[in-house]
Amino acid sequence: MAALARPKWRIGQVLLPEHFLGLEEALSAEAALRAGHIGLPLTGIARLEWNGDDPRSGVLWVFGLTAVLPDGSLVDVPGNARLSAPLDLKAAGKRRVEVFAHVLPPDDEESAEGALEPPSPKEIPRVSLRVVLSCEPSMEGSMGRAELGQFELTTGGQFRLSPDFIPPLVRIGPTPYLARRLERLRGELAEIEGALDELALEAIAQGNSATSLFRVRVEARKLGALLGDIDRGLHLHPYPVYSALRGFALELGLLDERSAPFSPPAYDHHDLARVFNLVLDEISARARVPLPEEPAISFVAENGRLVAGDLPQEALGATELYVVVLKHRTSDKLPLEGTVLSSPGRLRLVREHALRGMRLVSSPNPPFRHRFGGPVDFYRIAGAGSGAGEDAREWGAVLREKAICFLMPRELEGLSVLLSWRRS
Repeated sequence: MAALARPKWRIGQVLLPEHFLGLEEALSAEAALRAGHIGLPLTGIARLEWNGDDPRSGVLWVFGLTAVLPDGSLVDVPGNARLSAPLDLKAAGKRRVEVFAHVLPPDDEESAEGALEPPSPKEIPRVSLRVVLSCEPSMEGSMGRAELGQFELTTGGQFRLSPDFIPPLVRIGPTPYLARRLERLRGELAEIEGALDELALEAIAQGNSATSLFRVRVEARKLGALLGDIDRGLHLHPYPVYSALRGFALELGLLDERSAPFSPPAYDHHDLARVFNLVLDEISARARVPLPEEPAISFVAENGRLVAGDLPQEALGATELYVVVLKHRTSDKLPLEGTVLSSPGRLRLVREHALRGMRLVSSPNPPFRHRFGGPVDFYRIAGAGSGAGEDAREWGAVLREKAICFLMPRELEGLSVLLSWRRS
């Protein structure tokens, strides 16, 4: 704690370099102590710009680096330090290589340069620390070090960054670590939200509570907003990000009360890869939210027609209805666009008098998630459902007969054809 005390100044005293070095040391120690009172571990990498994602020919270059050493010293390339040379990973002769950035004092020649000549009034001579990349954990004269990463030699003879190690980080965002995994998480959150919407609609339709589903959906959106903040330049310490991920992983347990509860690890600043991977793997595993069964009724071939009869009230009250064709091959083209549908009792009349009827409209991207396996085509039934509009005569006939049909084209022989609907 002695370093915290400021030098004592007196009028008329002789100023020596040691006085200013002591002042500098005290200010640095005070800043480090103040940062330590924040309650978060603030040592590690704050910024890393390199070719570590693809060290061509095994040569690692570092273009920018900001790190806080364990003693609180701040090293910034190129702010107050300069990198001596790139690192040849092949020279280590190992299949797994640890890379350290050792901080060395300025060159003696640099410190002595121009010592006898007074500087220009507009210039203040400055000294830069030296940063040396090395595969060795220790180096003679090193003032401190920061581990940057670990690399593995692939069977193809190329080095790749190991996903099993993340150095202590001060911020997430300006470093390459966790970027790909968080990008994958964004996609998983979108899938989770879509599945939760479908599950909530099913629960409400069945008169069940959807409280837990809405709660998890809110948590998913909160986590997505946090990731969006990081994308927009709010570079957070790893702990609040980990805390949010851990909380969301626990919330996902509400979706499956039969599964064993998740026991997340405590935050470990010096083992970030383990704690983050455990929580992210848990989220990925639970991201596959089971979708509700699609409501569907099979069309049955009758006298050259495909008929779906005995329609349940759920189908008759649906907002939208679809004809679903399960094909043998994705490339198969079916001539169903514009096909006329009606009730069994009116189909012949509609065709003979060329009445408007209900028609099939291709819907390659239906506005709901589904679990129909294999190649499948969707056709929305225009003029059907509660949104049929003013010209709803044919739909009215379907409501009375509780059945719907259309002529079966030859291309549908041997295929499964279903009537499905979107729950209101």
